[in-house]
Amino acid sequence: MRSLLDVNVLIALLDSDHLHHLRAMGWLKENITAGWASCPLTQNGCIRIMSQAAYPNALPPAAVATRLAESTTTLHHAFWPDSVSLLDAKRIAWREVTGSRQVTDVSTTGLDGKQCVELHGLGGFAYLVDFLALPPDHKEDDLQRGLLTKLKLFLTELGRDFCFVGEHVPCR
Repeated sequence: MRSLLDVNVLIALLDSDHLHHLRAMGWLKENITAGWASCPLTQNGCIRIMSQAAYPNALPPAAVATRLAESTTTLHHAFWPDSVSLLDAKRIAWREVTGSRQVTDVSTTGLDGKQCVELHGLGGFAYLVDFLALPPDHKEDDLQRGLLTKLKLFLTELGRDFCFVGEHVPCR
């Protein structure tokens, strides 16, 4: 299945000094035969971020756009146009969006004619949480409580060599 690359992955691929450049290149090498896609949203984000003065390896927008355009010239790339309104209640169920980080995911999965999309990002993968039996109008706190409850049960089942330290405990 062709993969729609997250803005963070596009940036890591285009910036050889990026922390995750090698990781992104490795993923692309392993998955290139299935192809990859970009859309107006991911292209915009890539150009916008890489041309900001605060970005470590900032370039002028035209230079980023040129580099991105060059990367899309292979047969492995597909451009997915976007003509879906985020306000179209028939296509997007906003009550199921539990946090701000899902907004981009929602808008990219609504691309024209592209109902089967794998969204690939650096840690931004989608997870199925049906096992939590959350109501359709659940809040982010409900998700957190459900996950913590299941995690505590899971650790208990593993035995006495595992423990639950607590909620919001920083790892050092």
